[in-house]
Amino acid sequence: MRVRRDEFGNVFGYIQLLTFPPVPFTAQEIMHFKNEPKSNWYEAIYGTSEIRPLLLNQAFIDSYERDMATIIGVYLKPMLVVKGGTPERPFTSSQIDALMSDFSSRRPNTDIFVRGDITVDQMQSLTRTLNFEPWMNYLERQRKAILGVPEIFLGEPSGTNRATADIVMQEFVTRLRMLQEIIGDDVETIHFTRLVEAKFGKGTKVPRIKWKPIWEPSLQEKSALYASLVSANAARVSEWRVAVGLPKEMPQETNAPKALPQVNQPGQKFGSQASFTKDGKNYFVAEIIAPSSS
Repeated sequence: MRVRRDEFGNVFGYIQLLTFPPVPFTAQEIMHFKNEPKSNWYEAIYGTSEIRPLLLNQAFIDSYERDMATIIGVYLKPMLVVKGGTPERPFTSSQIDALMSDFSSRRPNTDIFVRGDITVDQMQSLTRTLNFEPWMNYLERQRKAILGVPEIFLGEPSGTNRATADIVMQEFVTRLRMLQEIIGDDVETIHFTRLVEAKFGKGTKVPRIKWKPIWEPSLQEKSALYASLVSANAARVSEWRVAVGLPKEMPQETNAPKALPQVNQPGQKFGSQASFTKDGKNYFVAEIIAPSSS
């Protein structure tokens, strides 16, 4: 999405460039939120990204990778000091040029044959005593702090089992939902209310923001979550049934007996069959029968 504005900085519309042809919008059709806008031309229009500090951090990481590639090349093809000729019989310009060409085109792990009046000295690398690990660890810690994402989402599950991973996942999703609630409350109670009342008058129902789900748990995880909520009287059984895709209420039994059989009678049912209906089909779950006497 790009902002359209004139030479004076007045926004007159927006344009979406993800599809072709581009989709234009008027300024009245878009609600644009800016995070910490600055005085420069780009951040004055779009605001400042919350992960902007990551750009410098990532630039250092990219520079580190390029430097390491250069250092590895130095070890595979070390720097040499080549001297041709002697003080009494120095090399001519053509001989020096040929010598430079031979040594410049050499490859790693290749043998070099020189004349007796040529001396070759290897320069020691200045990186032999450097320890790069603390610098790289610092950059990685900074990147994690800027992103604010748990390590298990960055492919580092060390020291994490399934129980702790579930807790971390729930905490992270809860944090994101809290941010959605904060943003939605501000938009609904301030911005939407003013816009709706100005156009339709007071008392008009204010629209609500419907966020997309951050994470959709599996049926097993959802059922376990609602089971704990129901046991703690924090949710109803009907809410549990709707969450797992069942009807809100149990269907009425058509073959219910008029009177319940006497309890603890061998071969007798304790109650009616447990079943439910989904997608127009009846599913039998269980029926409880008293054990036969031996």
